[in-house]
Amino acid sequence: MFRVNWGSHLTEVRESIDISQRDDVDKLKANAVGLGGVLFACLAGAAPITAMLGNVPFAVAAGNGIGTPAGFYFATIVLTIFSVGYVAMCRKITAVGGFYAFISHGLGRMMGVASGLVGAIAYMSIEAALLGGMAYFAQITFEQRLGVVVPWPVFALIGLVLITIMTFLDVDLSLKVLGVLMAAEVAILLLMDFGILFNGASKDLSGLLADGTAVKATGDGIAGSALNLANAFKGVPGGAAAIGIFMAFWSWVGFEAAPNYAEESRDPVRNVPRATYVSVISLGVFYTFTSWMVVSAWQGKDLQAAGNLGPDLFYIPTSEYVGKFFTKLMQWLIITGSFACGTAFHNAATRYWYAMGREGLLPRALGKTHPKHRSAHNASLFQSALALIVVVIYMIGGAVDGGSTQAWTFNAAYLGLYTQGALVATYLILILQTLVSISIPLWFRKNHLADSHIWKTTVAPIVAAIAQVVVIYLLLSKLTVLSGGSKGFVPFIPWFGLAVVGGGVAFAAYIRSAKPELYDRLGRFVNSGV
Repeated sequence: MFRVNWGSHLTEVRESIDISQRDDVDKLKANAVGLGGVLFACLAGAAPITAMLGNVPFAVAAGNGIGTPAGFYFATIVLTIFSVGYVAMCRKITAVGGFYAFISHGLGRMMGVASGLVGAIAYMSIEAALLGGMAYFAQITFEQRLGVVVPWPVFALIGLVLITIMTFLDVDLSLKVLGVLMAAEVAILLLMDFGILFNGASKDLSGLLADGTAVKATGDGIAGSALNLANAFKGVPGGAAAIGIFMAFWSWVGFEAAPNYAEESRDPVRNVPRATYVSVISLGVFYTFTSWMVVSAWQGKDLQAAGNLGPDLFYIPTSEYVGKFFTKLMQWLIITGSFACGTAFHNAATRYWYAMGREGLLPRALGKTHPKHRSAHNASLFQSALALIVVVIYMIGGAVDGGSTQAWTFNAAYLGLYTQGALVATYLILILQTLVSISIPLWFRKNHLADSHIWKTTVAPIVAAIAQVVVIYLLLSKLTVLSGGSKGFVPFIPWFGLAVVGGGVAFAAYIRSAKPELYDRLGRFVNSGV
């Protein structure tokens, strides 16, 4: 323990700095979010309907085919093991920027600074990506259902404006909206699931690919082999199991955001861990069951080809087993589901910018809260500005490419903004989850040896770290295939991630040399008062 001057206050710098009783530090609105709110934020961030309609077809066509549900089962196991150590850390450190604070405590301030920047950029990227995905589905649905052709950037910008307004006002408002939208998207998918299950996947299905090729399924019943874990690691002809496994992990991005709401949560020591466990396990059961039903509905010699139907992989069985009305409803819910997901990631990114601004790592204006709403309003506006820049870049790039309206939408909004943004974000989040897993045993052994546990704080984090390194390798080894063959930013994604980490470490080294008082408190703000 030692002493440094911080403004007009003489402060003892410890492993953590409790800001709960300080009047010179802005704090978010306490007791604003209950267990339900934190849970909705995690589940909406994972975007169940977007994950299913966006990721499962790709896994079936180019990944592990009939083993796609087993891939989700495998991911459930790995991420549950990761959550064991993550939750142990949550119980000890109550901080706004989860990865930023956890890694700073476990691996030191340099890696903490790098992690804060990586986390903020990851969540910013995926908000922009979801705006692209939402706009893609919105343009197609409006054209097919209403006969109205609206350029995709219009939908993206409208979505961004609505997200900005909700998150500027009150975190509770945005989380209530997330809860309603998430419940609707889960309900429509479960209707399809049980329709297939109760009919024993016995109906014949047919669809047409873009080139006019017919795809058929003969209703062969529920596919038991789809849950055989060994099939998760068997690739389809011309594809690779690695793709299916990565698509499964991609589907969970967002569940890990629960600690970001610790300062605003009622009883965060209980609610944040509960929300983390409930979200990772419930998503695992839901993803595995839903993909199992869809694969069962299409199983047969044309299963791999059926993956190329895209969202029709879900729309067609929904029409046959539940009714065409519900297919139309699903087409609208994929839009609102993507919007809800973008809102959740906006909230997550905002809290990283806010945490780093409050500590002085970034401009202090980002660390201010609204005098009335107690929201991180400046950080929220900053996040919106960054997302807007990314959307405009892809909008300009798509306009330059030209082509038909559909081609512009697919190339710029889907293959460009949605796919590339999601790849960047997933890559960065996997890096952070690996670093957190390494941080946990180190921090507990150094600072809370009495609370160390052979499984919770040692074995589970190490197993999770190894598994996530393997997943990162799978991503990088199949990057071009995962991007759908698109170019642009894709070849630079690995180097971009390393550059962000390296830049963060270099920035922290500069602060340590030039501003040691600032350096001593980076990543160490906790709010024990909640």
